[in-house]
Amino acid sequence: MRTKIKILIFPFTVVILFILLSQTITVSSKKPFETNREYIIIGMPENPIYENLPSGKIDLSRINYEGYGINTVVRPMFGQSSVYQAEEPGTWDRRFPGYGYMESETGRDTLDVWKGETVKARCCIKSRGDREGFIVKGLYENCEQVNIPDETLYEELNTISEYRSDIKYHKYNSRWYIKPRIRIDSLYALYHPSDTVATIIIKRFDGEIIDSIFLKCLHFLEEDGCSTQLSYDGGYIEKYEEITPYGMFDTALSVKSRYLLEGRGNNSVWRSRVDFAIYWNGKVDMFLDYVKVEDNWANMFLNQKQEEEIFSNCDVWKFSTRLKSEIKNRQPDSRILEIEGLGYNNLRCVNEIIKKIDEYSGGKIKIFIKTDAEGLVINGGLRNGPDKSYILAHNK
Repeated sequence: MRTKIKILIFPFTVVILFILLSQTITVSSKKPFETNREYIIIGMPENPIYENLPSGKIDLSRINYEGYGINTVVRPMFGQSSVYQAEEPGTWDRRFPGYGYMESETGRDTLDVWKGETVKARCCIKSRGDREGFIVKGLYENCEQVNIPDETLYEELNTISEYRSDIKYHKYNSRWYIKPRIRIDSLYALYHPSDTVATIIIKRFDGEIIDSIFLKCLHFLEEDGCSTQLSYDGGYIEKYEEITPYGMFDTALSVKSRYLLEGRGNNSVWRSRVDFAIYWNGKVDMFLDYVKVEDNWANMFLNQKQEEEIFSNCDVWKFSTRLKSEIKNRQPDSRILEIEGLGYNNLRCVNEIIKKIDEYSGGKIKIFIKTDAEGLVINGGLRNGPDKSYILAHNK
């Protein structure tokens, strides 16, 4: 088993469509839909003024659609972001979305109240006799990162294969970022900075372990203002810091997309054994809210302010900067854009595009996205799906 120290990055972003991904329902069948397609419109409020908007289908072979750049507006919509809940392990094969784990060796579920926030979490407490072990493992919906292994040979090909792919452009260092949202005892962290809180175990398609990363108490600490004093308030974080003699640096816990795909070959995607398991090392009390997994596009688009993006050497896409440049001088406009190929874990990025177009235009431009409800589940590589009436009902 290869070990190395890395750290995590970036905050939570809210999904506007349907319900929050933390909410679930029981489903009666793993067959998600009937054969007749139903289309939904993402982001549209219930307002009569939007009833007769012009609409049209995006053609990804064109440079732009109705003056909207395909690279600028459409590409970032295909960023992938999923949030896998830690609580109620063993139940996620009966829910939609099945965003959770099927096994746990230690800990218990709890309603954790911290600074006005109530979190349904899974916790491990030493004084209650909890022993070290996997607090969560056996991710149920584990096909999203390996369901579309296509790669493109040209960086600006602008095809649906490139946008949906889990690899993207073949020379691009496509990665998945793993972000467990955790809080620990603040005093313990300050006095035992070298102790390991948890170990993140990453498994590829065939179940082989490809990485194990130690998350230590020191990764929860941050410098207090201009002084060298270290502090941590005991709150939930998913952005972890590396403290060095040269300052503090964010190092994202990530894995190359290609590594997760190893072992798939010609196997059906439903045989995936991909896992992002969390092992509690038994030293400090720990509360785990969820494990978020995002690809490069979502990681950059959802978690960077536009001002930060300008100076980032790591972000070659600069989605928000390009979008703002295109939108700020456009005339007022409202329309529906139909886009095929979107998956369920694209929804955060889709809603972020809608929100940012509204923000950058000062409310003058309203864009709503029309897509195939069945495709959201099938394209996303989900094992479970709701019936069609559920999707349509939660698009209000």
